[in-house]
Amino acid sequence: MSKRGPTIKDIASVAGVSVATVSRFINQSGYVNDSTADLIRSAIEETGYVPSMLARGLKTRRTGMFLLIVPDIANPFYSRIARKLQHLAQENGFAIMLFDSEAEQSRELEALMLARQMSADGVFFATIDSNPRAMQLLEETEYRTVGLNAFEEGMPFDTVVVHHLGGTNLAVDHLIALGHRHIVFAGGTPGTLIGKSRLKGYVYAMDQHGMPCQENAIFQSSFNQAGGYEAGRRILALDPLPTAICCANDLVALGVIRALNDAGLRVPQDISVTGMDDIPYADLSSPPLTTVENDGEYFAERAFNMMLRRLNGERSAPVRQEIPNALCVRGSSAEPRASLGSFVR
Repeated sequence: MSKRGPTIKDIASVAGVSVATVSRFINQSGYVNDSTADLIRSAIEETGYVPSMLARGLKTRRTGMFLLIVPDIANPFYSRIARKLQHLAQENGFAIMLFDSEAEQSRELEALMLARQMSADGVFFATIDSNPRAMQLLEETEYRTVGLNAFEEGMPFDTVVVHHLGGTNLAVDHLIALGHRHIVFAGGTPGTLIGKSRLKGYVYAMDQHGMPCQENAIFQSSFNQAGGYEAGRRILALDPLPTAICCANDLVALGVIRALNDAGLRVPQDISVTGMDDIPYADLSSPPLTTVENDGEYFAERAFNMMLRRLNGERSAPVRQEIPNALCVRGSSAEPRASLGSFVR
């Protein structure tokens, strides 16, 4: 064997097939029957052969690399997307590079420039808001792109997005069915596409039940626990206090619950709280969080399938798929108790 490690010639010798056959199998560039494929797999395992992505790229004009851009890898919704995409990429002979944009549009542009430098085969672009400069760059460079989470209709690439009502409408329907009438909204980053989508779901459901929301019922900050805690403290200044709080995502809900607990209030005995996304922590919180499922792994599966079709030459019009939502009822929501007064003296 070569001092640099086993080569396809070594695999061919061990498997008893031609170098051309091994090349077709590794590069997926032609037919190899099942029995021969099994011999080659055994030879690869025996020799410890690791294919060179650089060498394969010179032949196929592909690097085997995808770039995944997320706005907050600390958010379990995005980390689940990243993990699933990594598994799918490995199963199909690709690799994923991760870039956390920290929800900054300038960082998203840096990530797209990185994709150009690494000659990425495609970009999975998750964001919470529209970025006109990023859209322009994508069109100019003609990346294979799949947008995740927050993209308007009419994008020039495939997208996998949340339901247009954000899913929060299901949480409000649930709270109203329990008997709640004083429901406020703890939102995420104001003005962003995701922020507006989650708010839209709340407003829509309230209107559908003949309870138009009031301006002082909306508290927006950011899509994390700190933002939820801030919103919770502001909600505590209301008099009377609401009987329920619909939150833009689970991290916001966890921050809100902490603020309520710090003020001596119990969830759901005093105030019910709902979230959105059904992150792993939702079922482990105290009490377990009533939330709306927004399956990050399903996002990843749909997005990867779209990318593979484009990589294999599909030229159809861009596809837009909305991910269905489902309510998960747990312990943080219950029938309302009598209205409470203000808790901030």
